[in-house]
Amino acid sequence: MPLQSQDSSQDLWERTQDNPAKDGPVVAEFSDSLEDRLWKKAQLLLGSVSLEDSLESAQCFTLASVYLGAKGRAIDSDHNIHVAARKCKVIARRETLMHKEYPEFSDPFRRLFWVVYVNESDFASEFSLTPPSGMTLFEDVVPYPSPDENDSRMDYDIGLDKPPMSTSLPDSRPYDNFTAFQVSTSSAIRRFINRATAVFL
Repeated sequence: MPLQSQDSSQDLWERTQDNPAKDGPVVAEFSDSLEDRLWKKAQLLLGSVSLEDSLESAQCFTLASVYLGAKGRAIDSDHNIHVAARKCKVIARRETLMHKEYPEFSDPFRRLFWVVYVNESDFASEFSLTPPSGMTLFEDVVPYPSPDENDSRMDYDIGLDKPPMSTSLPDSRPYDNFTAFQVSTSSAIRRFINRATAVFL
C-alpha cells in the first residue's frame, strides 16, 4: 500500500504494528522514543564540540562512549572513547609543552585522563579497531587524582565569578575521596595489566 501525503507518523506507526511483515523495513527505521530523540540531540552537540581539544569536549565523548556501551553498541562506544583519548593526549601534550619541568594538571583532568585510559585499555585488550591513541606516552606524566586536594573543591569554574555554594548542602568530601581512590586503584591495576599483556595505546 503506497504512502499517501496525508499519512501522519502516527498512522504509519499503527500500520506497521498491524502488519509487521509487510512493512518490516519501516519498523526498523522508525523510532521516536524520548531516549532516541535526546540521543539525536546529543549527537548534534557532539558534532559541535568534536573539533575542540578541551576538557569539556573529552568529557562529552567519554559520556557518549559510556552511554553507547550500556546500549550494547561496542563499536560506537570504542570510537567515542578513542576520540576522548586523543583529546586527553592533546591536552596532556599541550600542558607538558607549556610547563616542561613541572606540568600542572587539574584534578578533573586527572580523573578524566585515567577513566579514559582504563576504558580505552579495556577495548584495546578485547578488539583493536582503531590505531593507538598514544595515551601511554603520558601515563608517567599525568598523576593519579589525589583526594582532599584544595579541600576537595573541584575547580570547574576557574575564571568565572560564581558565588560560593550553599553550606546547607551535604559535605561531598567523602564521596570525592572515594572516587579519587577508586579511579587511582583501577588505573594502577589497568597499567599493570597493560604491561603484562603488552597492550599499547
